[in-house]
Amino acid sequence: MQRLNRIVDPLQLIPGTTLRIPLAWLQQTPAPATVVAVAGQATVVPPGETARAVQAGESLYAGAQLETAANSSVTLRFADGSTLVLQPGARMSLDTVSVYAGGGMVDTRLRLQQGRVEIGANPRHTSGSRLRVITPSAVAAVRGTRFRVEAGEAVAREETLEGAVGLDAAGQNVAVAAGQGSLAELGK
Repeated sequence: MQRLNRIVDPLQLIPGTTLRIPLAWLQQTPAPATVVAVAGQATVVPPGETARAVQAGESLYAGAQLETAANSSVTLRFADGSTLVLQPGARMSLDTVSVYAGGGMVDTRLRLQQGRVEIGANPRHTSGSRLRVITPSAVAAVRGTRFRVEAGEAVAREETLEGAVGLDAAGQNVAVAAGQGSLAELGK
Protein backbone atom coordinates (compact mmCIF):
# COMPACT_ATOMS: atom_id res chain seq x y z
CA MET A 1 0.00 0.00 0.00
CA GLN A 2 2.95 2.30 0.60
CA ARG A 3 4.04 1.97 -3.04
CA LEU A 4 0.45 2.26 -4.37
CA ASN A 5 -0.06 5.57 -2.52
CA ARG A 6 3.50 6.85 -3.19
CA ILE A 7 4.26 7.22 0.50
CA VAL A 8 7.92 7.84 1.20
CA ASP A 9 7.71 7.66 5.00
CA PRO A 10 4.59 6.01 6.48
CA LEU A 11 5.43 7.47 9.90
CA GLN A 12 5.07 10.98 8.48
CA LEU A 13 1.51 10.71 7.12
CA ILE A 14 -0.49 13.91 7.48
CA PRO A 15 -3.95 13.55 9.09
CA GLY A 16 -6.65 13.68 6.42
CA THR A 17 -4.45 12.15 3.73
CA THR A 18 -6.51 10.07 1.33
CA LEU A 19 -5.24 6.52 0.85
CA ARG A 20 -6.18 4.21 -2.01
CA ILE A 21 -6.95 0.64 -0.95
CA PRO A 22 -7.46 -2.02 -3.64
CA LEU A 23 -10.97 -3.45 -3.63
CA ALA A 24 -9.51 -6.97 -3.55
CA TRP A 25 -8.08 -6.21 -0.10
CA LEU A 26 -11.45 -5.39 1.43
CA GLN A 27 -13.53 -8.05 3.13
CA GLN A 28 -16.48 -9.09 0.99
CA THR A 29 -19.64 -10.67 2.41
CA PRO A 30 -22.73 -11.98 0.62
CA ALA A 31 -25.71 -9.61 0.50
CA PRO A 32 -28.57 -11.54 -1.05
CA ALA A 33 -31.24 -9.94 -3.18
CA THR A 34 -34.73 -10.06 -1.68
CA VAL A 35 -37.69 -11.05 -3.82
CA VAL A 36 -40.20 -8.24 -3.21
CA ALA A 37 -42.97 -9.42 -5.53
CA VAL A 38 -43.79 -12.10 -8.08
CA ALA A 39 -46.54 -11.68 -10.67
CA GLY A 40 -47.44 -14.65 -12.84
CA GLN A 41 -45.02 -17.53 -13.37
CA ALA A 42 -41.33 -17.18 -12.62
CA THR A 43 -38.66 -19.73 -11.78
CA VAL A 44 -35.36 -19.64 -9.97
CA VAL A 45 -32.44 -22.06 -10.10
CA PRO A 46 -30.31 -21.49 -6.99
CA PRO A 47 -26.68 -22.69 -7.24
CA GLY A 48 -26.55 -26.49 -7.10
CA GLU A 49 -30.35 -26.87 -7.06
CA THR A 50 -33.10 -27.53 -9.59
CA ALA A 51 -35.62 -25.05 -10.99
CA ARG A 52 -38.56 -24.09 -8.78
CA ALA A 53 -41.12 -21.31 -8.46
CA VAL A 54 -39.83 -17.99 -7.09
CA GLN A 55 -41.46 -16.92 -3.81
CA ALA A 56 -41.95 -13.36 -2.54
CA GLY A 57 -39.84 -12.75 0.56
CA GLU A 58 -37.09 -15.23 -0.27
CA SER A 59 -33.39 -14.35 -0.47
CA LEU A 60 -31.41 -15.01 -3.65
CA TYR A 61 -27.63 -15.37 -3.58
CA ALA A 62 -24.93 -15.06 -6.23
CA GLY A 63 -25.29 -17.75 -8.87
CA ALA A 64 -29.10 -17.81 -8.80
CA GLN A 65 -30.74 -17.79 -12.24
CA LEU A 66 -34.18 -16.26 -12.75
CA GLU A 67 -36.61 -16.64 -15.63
CA THR A 68 -40.03 -15.06 -16.16
CA ALA A 69 -42.82 -16.43 -18.35
CA ALA A 70 -44.96 -14.32 -20.68
CA ASN A 71 -47.10 -11.79 -18.76
CA SER A 72 -45.00 -12.33 -15.61
CA SER A 73 -42.45 -10.33 -13.61
CA VAL A 74 -40.23 -10.49 -10.54
CA THR A 75 -39.21 -7.49 -8.43
CA LEU A 76 -35.93 -7.69 -6.49
CA ARG A 77 -34.39 -5.37 -3.88
CA PHE A 78 -30.62 -5.27 -3.37
CA ALA A 79 -28.52 -4.40 -0.31
CA ASP A 80 -28.28 -0.69 -1.18
CA GLY A 81 -32.06 -0.36 -1.67
CA SER A 82 -31.88 -0.50 -5.47
CA THR A 83 -34.78 -2.31 -7.12
CA LEU A 84 -35.04 -4.31 -10.32
CA VAL A 85 -38.10 -5.52 -12.20
CA LEU A 86 -37.39 -8.54 -14.38
CA GLN A 87 -39.96 -8.16 -17.13
CA PRO A 88 -41.93 -10.85 -19.05
CA GLY A 89 -39.93 -13.41 -21.01
CA ALA A 90 -36.59 -12.47 -19.42
CA ARG A 91 -33.68 -14.58 -18.21
CA MET A 92 -31.05 -13.23 -15.79
CA SER A 93 -28.46 -14.49 -13.32
CA LEU A 94 -27.04 -12.85 -10.22
CA ASP A 95 -23.26 -12.80 -10.72
CA THR A 96 -22.36 -10.76 -7.63
CA VAL A 97 -24.53 -9.61 -4.74
CA SER A 98 -22.19 -8.55 -1.94
CA VAL A 99 -21.10 -5.79 0.39
CA TYR A 100 -17.59 -4.58 1.20
CA ALA A 101 -16.14 -2.89 4.26
CA GLY A 102 -18.95 -3.63 6.68
CA GLY A 103 -21.72 -2.58 4.30
CA GLY A 104 -20.23 0.73 3.24
CA MET A 105 -20.03 -0.32 -0.41
CA VAL A 106 -22.40 -2.59 -2.32
CA ASP A 107 -21.38 -4.55 -5.42
CA THR A 108 -24.21 -5.86 -7.61
CA ARG A 109 -23.44 -7.47 -10.96
CA LEU A 110 -26.27 -8.97 -13.01
CA ARG A 111 -26.07 -10.95 -16.25
CA LEU A 112 -29.11 -10.37 -18.47
CA GLN A 113 -29.10 -13.11 -21.11
CA GLN A 114 -32.48 -12.30 -22.62
CA GLY A 115 -35.35 -9.88 -22.16
CA ARG A 116 -35.74 -6.62 -20.32
CA VAL A 117 -35.19 -5.17 -16.84
CA GLU A 118 -36.06 -1.83 -15.29
CA ILE A 119 -33.81 -0.64 -12.48
CA GLY A 120 -34.08 2.08 -9.87
CA ALA A 121 -30.54 2.46 -8.50
CA ASN A 122 -30.63 3.92 -4.99
CA PRO A 123 -29.48 7.57 -5.21
CA ARG A 124 -28.76 7.81 -1.47
CA HIS A 125 -26.16 5.04 -1.48
CA THR A 126 -23.42 6.20 -3.83
CA SER A 127 -20.30 5.82 -1.67
CA GLY A 128 -18.43 3.55 -4.06
CA SER A 129 -21.36 1.20 -4.67
CA ARG A 130 -21.60 -0.38 -8.10
CA LEU A 131 -24.54 -1.79 -10.04
CA ARG A 132 -23.77 -3.33 -13.41
CA VAL A 133 -25.99 -5.11 -15.92
CA ILE A 134 -24.02 -7.28 -18.34
CA THR A 135 -25.63 -8.34 -21.63
CA PRO A 136 -24.07 -10.34 -24.47
CA SER A 137 -23.15 -7.10 -26.29
CA ALA A 138 -22.78 -4.34 -23.64
CA VAL A 139 -22.39 -3.47 -19.96
CA ALA A 140 -24.46 -0.76 -18.27
CA ALA A 141 -23.13 0.63 -14.97
CA VAL A 142 -24.85 3.17 -12.75
CA ARG A 143 -25.20 4.96 -9.44
CA GLY A 144 -28.37 6.75 -8.37
CA THR A 145 -30.51 6.53 -11.49
CA ARG A 146 -33.44 4.77 -13.14
CA PHE A 147 -32.92 2.93 -16.41
CA ARG A 148 -33.97 -0.01 -18.57
CA VAL A 149 -31.83 -2.60 -20.31
CA GLU A 150 -32.96 -5.09 -22.93
CA ALA A 151 -30.78 -7.99 -24.10
CA GLY A 152 -31.11 -9.95 -27.31
CA GLU A 153 -28.69 -12.45 -28.81
CA ALA A 154 -26.61 -9.78 -30.56
CA VAL A 155 -28.18 -6.47 -29.49
CA ALA A 156 -28.51 -4.53 -26.23
CA ARG A 157 -30.74 -1.51 -25.76
CA GLU A 158 -30.44 0.91 -22.83
CA GLU A 159 -32.85 3.72 -21.90
CA THR A 160 -31.94 6.25 -19.19
CA LEU A 161 -35.02 7.48 -17.33
CA GLU A 162 -33.24 9.55 -14.63
CA GLY A 163 -29.59 10.37 -13.96
CA ALA A 164 -26.91 8.97 -16.26
CA VAL A 165 -25.74 5.50 -17.26
CA GLY A 166 -22.24 4.49 -18.35
CA LEU A 167 -22.49 2.01 -21.22
CA ASP A 168 -19.47 -0.07 -22.30
CA ALA A 169 -19.60 -1.83 -25.66
CA ALA A 170 -16.92 -2.87 -28.16
CA GLY A 171 -14.19 -1.22 -26.08
CA GLN A 172 -15.91 2.17 -25.93
CA ASN A 173 -17.64 3.88 -23.02
CA VAL A 174 -20.43 6.42 -23.45
CA ALA A 175 -22.48 8.33 -20.88
CA VAL A 176 -26.18 8.14 -21.66
CA ALA A 177 -28.09 11.05 -20.10
CA ALA A 178 -31.71 11.08 -18.91
CA GLY A 179 -34.20 10.96 -21.75
CA GLN A 180 -31.65 9.28 -24.04
CA GLY A 181 -31.04 5.71 -25.08
CA SER A 182 -28.41 3.62 -26.78
CA LEU A 183 -28.15 0.58 -28.99
CA ALA A 184 -25.15 -1.76 -28.95
CA GLU A 185 -24.71 -4.59 -31.39
CA LEU A 186 -22.31 -7.43 -30.67
CA GLY A 187 -18.82 -6.17 -31.58
CA LYS A 188 -20.07 -2.65 -32.43
